[in-house]
Amino acid sequence: MTEPQHPEVPQQPPAPQGNQYPQAPEQQYATQAPKKEESKNVVGIVALVCAVVGFIFACIPGALIIGWVLLPIAFILGIVGLFTSKKRRTAVIAIAVSVVGFVVGVLVFVFVAAQAFDDAFNAESNVSSGDGSKLEKGAGSSRENPLPLGSSIESEDWKVTINSVDLNADDAVLAANTFNDPAPEGQKYILVNYTVEYTGDKAEGEVPSPLVSYVTIDGNTLSALDNFAVAPDQIDTVDKLYEGGSVTGNQALTAPVDSAQEGVLAVNADLGSATKFVSVQ
Repeated sequence: MTEPQHPEVPQQPPAPQGNQYPQAPEQQYATQAPKKEESKNVVGIVALVCAVVGFIFACIPGALIIGWVLLPIAFILGIVGLFTSKKRRTAVIAIAVSVVGFVVGVLVFVFVAAQAFDDAFNAESNVSSGDGSKLEKGAGSSRENPLPLGSSIESEDWKVTINSVDLNADDAVLAANTFNDPAPEGQKYILVNYTVEYTGDKAEGEVPSPLVSYVTIDGNTLSALDNFAVAPDQIDTVDKLYEGGSVTGNQALTAPVDSAQEGVLAVNADLGSATKFVSVQ
């Protein structure tokens, strides 16, 4: 007896291994834009340039004014630059340079002013003897080497000639004016006769301003202001002199009674000229 034939059973697909889930779509990330570089501190740069240029001019005596204009501008721009940008380095440097430049400018100005003052009030004076004889080198520059009587001391616009010195002038001075006081104790009056000539060329003329004083052997100066007295034939230093004009007269000074002949005269042709020394005999 034959076995009944079973119909073929269709094969089942293999079961999937493990649990499979649908994959989520891949997430897309937006690309980050490149970071912009911060702009430069233009105000700070301008301030720094002004500070450097101003510093340079502040060191030049003839261009100080330019430095003094630029440095404050640099300082103000530097302060503005501190608050207008996050990049403050140039602004800080500009402020520092402007401050240092200002200090340097002040020092240069003081130096130049002092030099100008010294040149103006210590101008060299020319000297000449009254008889035309040749003077020793350096004559009149020290008390130990005074100029002889009759010598002339010249500045740019003035010429002063010491004509004579009367070392015993008490009677003459006291007789010249009833208000003249006697010389202080231990001193006596002397009379210096000199001529002042205006050698300048200003059309409006100038008032003479010579300085004549007595220097003791000990080095003390006795001027007309120490014991003012009206001299006989008092020299006129109040009225103007014009080109070629001159005036001659006396000036009363005091000197030690015992050593008047040992001192010297200190003479300035004008307020701005150097002092020269002249013998009293």
